[in-house]
Amino acid sequence: MKSLQLIILSFIILSITCFGQSTHWKYKPQSIVDDFFTKAVEDSSGNVFIADCSRFMETGTKSKLYKLNKNGTTQKITDFLLQEDSMLYVSNLFVLPNQNIMVIGVCGINSTALNKLWVSVYNNQLQRQYTKFYTSNSFGNYVQSQKIIKTSKNSYVGYITYTSYNFQISNVNFFEIDSIGNLIQQNIDANPNTRTILSDIIENPITHDYKCFGTHSSSTDAILTYNTQLQFISFTDNYISAGNVVSVKHINPFYYIHACTTNNDLLRFTWPDYKIGISKIRSKKDSVILYKYIETGLTTNYDMRTQYGAVDFVDSTKIYITGHAGSSFFGYLDNAFKNHLVCVQMDSQLNIKWQKFIGGNANYMAWNSLATKDGGLLLMGSYIDSSMVNQRDAYMIKIGPNGEVLNTNELPKGTQVLSYLVGPNPVQNILNIQGFTPNTTIHIVNSLGKVVMQQPITQQQTELNLSHLSAGVYFYRFSSLSGFILQSGKLVKE
Repeated sequence: MKSLQLIILSFIILSITCFGQSTHWKYKPQSIVDDFFTKAVEDSSGNVFIADCSRFMETGTKSKLYKLNKNGTTQKITDFLLQEDSMLYVSNLFVLPNQNIMVIGVCGINSTALNKLWVSVYNNQLQRQYTKFYTSNSFGNYVQSQKIIKTSKNSYVGYITYTSYNFQISNVNFFEIDSIGNLIQQNIDANPNTRTILSDIIENPITHDYKCFGTHSSSTDAILTYNTQLQFISFTDNYISAGNVVSVKHINPFYYIHACTTNNDLLRFTWPDYKIGISKIRSKKDSVILYKYIETGLTTNYDMRTQYGAVDFVDSTKIYITGHAGSSFFGYLDNAFKNHLVCVQMDSQLNIKWQKFIGGNANYMAWNSLATKDGGLLLMGSYIDSSMVNQRDAYMIKIGPNGEVLNTNELPKGTQVLSYLVGPNPVQNILNIQGFTPNTTIHIVNSLGKVVMQQPITQQQTELNLSHLSAGVYFYRFSSLSGFILQSGKLVKE
């Protein structure tokens, strides 16, 4: 009898534990702050370390380093502030072999004088062990982008791009740091083409050269190649297609995934129908094997954009692409702008396994993503809530391997979590549906509750011809084979 009771008790405990881990994530901001989460890293125990920075990089702003456990509970918080008259920006975080956390970034007096490279090392309890400073270079302009990667020889190679306000000049400071924070080598002004803005870097696993990806002359993609001494080797223009934000990552030594936005006219205020272009590319010759689009297709100004850090994965059969659905380049300045984040899981053949849209009640910006060891994703950034006066805050969204949002209760009030985008609404004749979950059917229901139309959803982009329906108010619902309603809403037919 006691054995049976123990078995039942063990089953209950296991069920509660599994349920808690698979359906909820506990992180909730300590307070509302005008910050954004920029970088994150996960240690061998599943703890997540996250850096935040001031949105507008104000002098004296106390940027922070957070430690969360594998369930999202905040364990520790510490300030990054180095001195009262300095401002800083975190470029990346790394877990060292001893499980200490290395933070690398730039600091200076103000945004036009970020002239020092800084390296800080913290232990697992966020106690600072030491900090080292190195004179960098200040061009009297602002930092356009920074990226640092861990190399095959356990050093850290990256760049800081200083760009003029008119995008005419882009100076690059390349550097390499060893595992204890010493500056090994540096190459200032290492960009022979002053019109290229870099946005990502990878190490060639075969030759160990470094490939830097960016935008040349604000119109075409480019690759700049550097050797192990950070010396320039070659420049390739018009690489794949136009794209102003690029994220690149190897899925194995022979291939890498490249994501970019397919239009790059940064100064246009009337936005075309942007798409995210995803490429699978051979490492040796930079030749494209597969190329696919991720798009919404709802209206001409409902664009889809990538972000820095848009590609990540732990298991190469679960490749995550993140960005914005319905977001303009200047959208973060518009307090009335509303949009969705997008999170897409693809397999190694770039087939979309599922797609989520999160937001809709405010202007959401995605700044980084981290594929976690449990097969899920941590999506980080900031938002401006247009329902309040200039309300800004940082957010952190934990998504499970099957697309479930695990911290729904902790998201900003009114946040939508959608698998499908439906529009335009009101609609005249053609209703566009973006999104796909296997074995799903959409039902159109009239105001009397009668199903007037239904259609299986079998692809990412679906069109419904509603011309035979009378003008009025309808409702739609997406249902699984078992009848479970995945999503529903109201639809106005003109």
